Amino acid sequence: MRPPIKTIRCMILSTLFVAAFAPCLLFAGGRGDLHIAVVCPLSGRNASNGKAVIQGVRLYVDAVNRGGGVDGKKIVLDVYDDGDDADTAAKMARDIAGADRALAVIGHESSTCSMMGGEVYLQHRIPALSPTSTDVRVTRGNPWYFRMTFNNEFQGRFLANYMRKVFRQGHVSVIHEDLAYGANLAEVFVGAAKNLGVRVPHVWRYDVKDKGLDQRLEEIVDELDRAGEKAGAVFIALHPPEGFKLITLLRDRGIENRIVFAAGLSSPEFLRQFSRYPKEMEHPGYYTDGMYAASGVIFDTADEKDQAFMEAYRRAYGEEPNRRAAFSYDAAKVVHRALEDAGISGDLEELATDRHRIRQWLASRDSSFKAISGVTGRTYFNADGDPSKPITMGMFKNRRLVSAPIQLQEVPSLSEIPNVRTALADERVIRVGGRYFYKTNVVYTGIQMDKISEIDIRSQTYLADFHVWFRYHGSIEPQDIEFLNATEPVEMGAQLAEKQTGQMTYRMYKVQGRFMMDSYSDRRMYGEHVLNISFRHRELPRCNLIYVTDLLGMEPPETLQEKIATTRVLNPAEDWTVSGIYFFQGVSEKESLGHPDHLESQSGVVDYSKFKIGVRIKKQELRLRRNLPPMSVNYLFGASLAVLLCGFVPGIKRESFLLVKAATVAILLVSSEIILLQWFLERHQTHHLQPIIRIFDILWWGVPAFFLIRCIERYIWTPLEQKTNRSIPNLVRRFVKIFIWMLVCFGILAFVFDRKITSLLATSGVITMIIGLAIQVNIANIFSGIAINLERPFQIGDWIKINDLSQGKVTDITWRTTRIWTSDNNMVNIPNSMASEAVIVNYNRPDEAFKIDIDVHLDAVHPPEQVEEIMREAMLSVPGVRRVEVLFQFHDWGCIYTGSIFVRDYGEIQSFQHAATKKIWAALTREGIEPMGLKYAPWMTKDPAP
Repeated sequence: MRPPIKTIRCMILSTLFVAAFAPCLLFAGGRGDLHIAVVCPLSGRNASNGKAVIQGVRLYVDAVNRGGGVDGKKIVLDVYDDGDDADTAAKMARDIAGADRALAVIGHESSTCSMMGGEVYLQHRIPALSPTSTDVRVTRGNPWYFRMTFNNEFQGRFLANYMRKVFRQGHVSVIHEDLAYGANLAEVFVGAAKNLGVRVPHVWRYDVKDKGLDQRLEEIVDELDRAGEKAGAVFIALHPPEGFKLITLLRDRGIENRIVFAAGLSSPEFLRQFSRYPKEMEHPGYYTDGMYAASGVIFDTADEKDQAFMEAYRRAYGEEPNRRAAFSYDAAKVVHRALEDAGISGDLEELATDRHRIRQWLASRDSSFKAISGVTGRTYFNADGDPSKPITMGMFKNRRLVSAPIQLQEVPSLSEIPNVRTALADERVIRVGGRYFYKTNVVYTGIQMDKISEIDIRSQTYLADFHVWFRYHGSIEPQDIEFLNATEPVEMGAQLAEKQTGQMTYRMYKVQGRFMMDSYSDRRMYGEHVLNISFRHRELPRCNLIYVTDLLGMEPPETLQEKIATTRVLNPAEDWTVSGIYFFQGVSEKESLGHPDHLESQSGVVDYSKFKIGVRIKKQELRLRRNLPPMSVNYLFGASLAVLLCGFVPGIKRESFLLVKAATVAILLVSSEIILLQWFLERHQTHHLQPIIRIFDILWWGVPAFFLIRCIERYIWTPLEQKTNRSIPNLVRRFVKIFIWMLVCFGILAFVFDRKITSLLATSGVITMIIGLAIQVNIANIFSGIAINLERPFQIGDWIKINDLSQGKVTDITWRTTRIWTSDNNMVNIPNSMASEAVIVNYNRPDEAFKIDIDVHLDAVHPPEQVEEIMREAMLSVPGVRRVEVLFQFHDWGCIYTGSIFVRDYGEIQSFQHAATKKIWAALTREGIEPMGLKYAPWMTKDPAP
């Protein structure tokens, strides 16, 4: 028994649906997933730290999974909460090992937890990567543990050197916690400070689990207050919960000593804790202004990669990232690269082998040539699993952490320094352990856009008026700059302001010039263009000067974007709107060209600090293309493909499916374009983006034109033919098609290739004139054909007679000729110019009733009424005859009866005449009336009133 048709259709549709969504279903199903364990404090005193770790890791992993995962396998995060407790951390590590599926571990956040968990990872041979643990014991002696940040040994020595050689401190006191992080850091700092000749008069320690912790912190502050200036500067190594309490006590007591924190207190979350206090609400930064902190990354020095990370983080979580999020993001990146390059299988049976391969791959990243570039710098590991990451010194101001005026930048190669001993003696270079650092000036830089005009997309240039200012320490000349993207040399305008405050100098200038735009080709996929301004110092390389964003002097990007829109920085007449704004510092390379100051550069190029501001603009228009959420495009693509495949299911009327197909193809175009562009973007093949966009721009003209022609055929020509029962001439159909495709071609040339149509039309007009002279006769036929279609003296299907030619049926009206099928079965092609001027008899007008006359000659002895009735009945008995008439008249030798029949098909007149004559003859014979002769009238007339 065959299944019902409905069942067959459902089976076909289900198969098509599964086929279209198979990739999505397989990807979402979790088969072949690669598990990574993430362990950090999601509860307890440092839960905010764990939140940053999770968000940083998830941000990167989600992007990888959206791009297809690792060889089509999804990365799954198994999250564990260690509560920032050593015992809990050990238990979580055992749980990770017991689950027996994690290829690697990202965690723990604190050093104490990392050391406890590290014993388990070493025992079970699980590679682990800590984003933020700094105690040297975390990785030392454990070949399965690596870290993303600097360790306490380097941090302690670095801060001791900074306080001695930058701050010129002769004596420093220390406050630290009893946990591994603070205790180890304080020990290293004290030893390094004493080696530098710095006296350490006080070292205060507290127990984080002490029930009288608050009282102990107050005792420390009391002792510091009594010591006063004798205590010197104060170095603090502890975690945020106690740090918050301690700083509050210090400021409320009025302690004026210089305060320097270790990296643990540099996060935005830590600073936000003070906002609930009245003094902080009245004066933001009251509790922390003027204090310093070490950090792995400060975002006023963010380059383009960092800027992209910050923007993605804000978009995903609605908050600013901190250093923990940045290090965790990079940790996920390193693990991802290990999964891709280590040749892992992903099978649980091969778990131990895969873990070993990952560990070997991490250990093989042992030089800068094999480093993984990320938000926090280049990551590669020494024999202890520690990276060579820099430390940025920050200064708290207005509840922000900004780069300190003097930074220590690592010297890539000692060969760059002609005389190392002299540089060390002059303190132009500082040695920390076995590493050497330049003493570098930081210039806080800001730009205010005043006017943007003359935006030329074709030449990719624009005119900009803006203010630029510099705030810096020392006697350098930061205004001696070179604009890198200026179309012609731009000179600094007049100095508008200058002010000296202590050791800090402020200068502001007015600048105007024409600049190149759109260095970010990937933004064009969103219909955006980028207006850039970038510059570097003419003489001082990056080791001497760094331009950083003046976070204190410049408003946030969102505020600047709104300000540009409201103050009409962009010319409203040009219909541009601002879609985003960013500013960051980067590196600009310049050939040394044998300059004496740079002869020691091994690469032949010199790095300069580059400052850059970009304003993203787009036209004020509604756009669907490249505007869909990335997560939805895969499903839209699969759904549209399934709907199109449904058009081949038996029983579905394709013509009625036309509008659905048109909408589905539009969705398919939108989704496939985004998928292709994202695919190339994730592989950094940006040179493919513009050709793909160009192809889809053309498709967005061609595909709608195709469906428009189909819709005209389906919803205009076909209904007209059915209503009028006449065919639409091919001339009309082709004319409409050619007109539509001509408009498409002009649209593509104008809007896709940015060509002016006026010049194209002028050129095409000259060519048309030349061709027209050569084909005058054909042009006359074409316009005569158009006139025939407009005046409609005849249509396809009409029977006509033109001049003395035989009668025939019109079969087609082309561009050049009218085709007639004659009654003697010949095809006659008449030029349209002749047909338009000829005398035409149309047998189908004013309607389709044809009249055929048959004359019957009878003797006058027969009653006329009888004869008329006999003839009328005989003629009505002929199939196809609509109605009849009989006329009677006398003749010299008898009577003539004219029988008229009315039929619709002129092509069958002989058949009707033959059948009607036979019927009349037979009927008269039956009644005993002998015709004197039956004669067919050789003419045919139209019924005036059918």
